[in-house]
Amino acid sequence: MRRITMYDVAKAAGVSQAAVSKILSKKDPWVSEATRKRVFEAADQLGYRQNFHARLLRTGRTWCLGLMGNLSGFALDNYVYTKTCRGIEDELNTAKSPYSLLMFGANWGENHEKSLKLVERGMVDGLIWILLASKLAEFEKQVAPWLRARRVPFVVVHSLSRRAFDYPNVGYDSFGGARAMTAHLAKRRGRVGIFLAAPDSPQSQETFDGYRQGLKDAGLPFDRSLLLHEAPQAERGGNLFEIAYRTAKALPRASLPESVFASIDASAYGFLKGFRERGIRVPEDIAVAGMDDEVSTRYGEEELTTIAHPFREKGRAAVRILTGLLDGSLPAEPIPQTVVKHALVVRTTCGQSAPKPERSGKG
Repeated sequence: MRRITMYDVAKAAGVSQAAVSKILSKKDPWVSEATRKRVFEAADQLGYRQNFHARLLRTGRTWCLGLMGNLSGFALDNYVYTKTCRGIEDELNTAKSPYSLLMFGANWGENHEKSLKLVERGMVDGLIWILLASKLAEFEKQVAPWLRARRVPFVVVHSLSRRAFDYPNVGYDSFGGARAMTAHLAKRRGRVGIFLAAPDSPQSQETFDGYRQGLKDAGLPFDRSLLLHEAPQAERGGNLFEIAYRTAKALPRASLPESVFASIDASAYGFLKGFRERGIRVPEDIAVAGMDDEVSTRYGEEELTTIAHPFREKGRAAVRILTGLLDGSLPAEPIPQTVVKHALVVRTTCGQSAPKPERSGKG
């Protein structure tokens, strides 16, 4: 059977071959919807499929964006990855972008050499990287020089806002989010204990700095005894829900703070479970808040006060930067950077109207 060509589609749709090429490549936004529909229907009825290699040779572009990550063992269904990917897809769809998305995986691991060989062969026009803040140094040492040497455009999605970058990136205001939450809790309840999921990570440092600034905003001094978790090295990277749960079970009742702020929602849910099992009421006896807005019933039914982390907006911003660099609408200098803002989400575990608790007894 003869292969269906673009000429066949053009003849069936009653348009030129050039028009078919532009319409199928989504490169002609001014064509009428009726003509566009006629071309796609003709292509579908004839069973036409674009030849990838022919298009690459003809245009010098694949019209594909690659997606890679280094999320320290997180799976593809982890909310950091899935929500960011939703934003990437939203932007590609709503902007009627000519680009498709090619996913290489969530982790920079055993298959990274195979993935980079595909990039080197021109499989994609540019790359979006989703990285944990703790993996930025590794990326900058091992990967960024490789990409630059091969002139591969890229943008990095991370969760920092207070350091300088020498490559295009999209960050998140962890400092501002922690500052806002701490001030909110301190002004309404009093002392705020903080639980840092990974104390040594750059994002935790920004969160901790925001916590201290929030205390200052509320007129409260920093008290080292309110650092509720400085995990031993063996525990770091472990189950943060379980670590927080054990911490909540072990805290002396007489010295409990008026509120607990956990740097990740999974840990906040661990505190909720631990307090509930001890008969410590939330929010009557103590307020609990998290960070990220990972709404999940797997940890419990409580409506958690949190700081929303706009992962989807980060994905959309990454697409805008990368496609802007590719089509020349965005200059390479100054280095493109977007920092998405936090949002304070007050729910029932904060208990704005709850009275300041009285402390008595021992835990």
